[in-house]
Amino acid sequence: MKRWLFLSFLSLLFAFSANGQQSNIKGLFLTGTIIDLNVVPEYCRTDTRLLVQVELAMQFRNGSDRPLIVMKPKPRWLDPFGGNLGSTRVNLLRGLPSIADKQSERIQAINTRSGNCHPSIYTQYRNDDRLSSFIKSIDLPGPTSDFFEVIEPGGYYTFIEYVTLDTGFELEVKLGRSLREARISSEFPAFQIEYHLSLKGNAKGEGLFQTLRSRWETFGNLILDESGDFTIISEPIVNRTSG
Repeated sequence: MKRWLFLSFLSLLFAFSANGQQSNIKGLFLTGTIIDLNVVPEYCRTDTRLLVQVELAMQFRNGSDRPLIVMKPKPRWLDPFGGNLGSTRVNLLRGLPSIADKQSERIQAINTRSGNCHPSIYTQYRNDDRLSSFIKSIDLPGPTSDFFEVIEPGGYYTFIEYVTLDTGFELEVKLGRSLREARISSEFPAFQIEYHLSLKGNAKGEGLFQTLRSRWETFGNLILDESGDFTIISEPIVNRTSG
């Protein structure tokens, strides 16, 4: 059943791409489909909250005529989008965009949750230290496979993403029943995943992405936004109801 749903939503999502639903940067497409929805508890000191964890199959696809270099949203270590360096956000959409206008109104942008009931174990000094460590790890003659993927023209890169949300869904949990049996109803027909990382604010990070883009030109085009940061927004992801 799960495999059938996966293939159905994947086909629908790629249909949007084929009809011109292009991502925000130079021939790079980021698409996704929901594999599973689960209710997960968040334990706080005074109470327990129920959140929705969304499992997604994501794919970068290169629709340009030259190699593109993207930062891996799920690298081997030191997750740059986990909240201590950059961010992963969910943009809730009022509706699916039509082929004619290719736009949909974004009504809310929320950060994904991770242990929000507890203070961060990272002080500002440690965050700065993490950023310095990350900068040292990528300031190399070529893009390291630990953090970057070079996608050839017509090629793709896939990964699994999990986002945990406290809004955008309604839950129906029956007393005495497993959370796996809860019914999860989506309040919005679509959403987008947004990855963002900036090295600004660190002396060694100022302008580094632009420097790497020039240095790595023989490997491909390092994808950056107009501000010189790494920002990727997916195409609309079709929402669904579980249970």
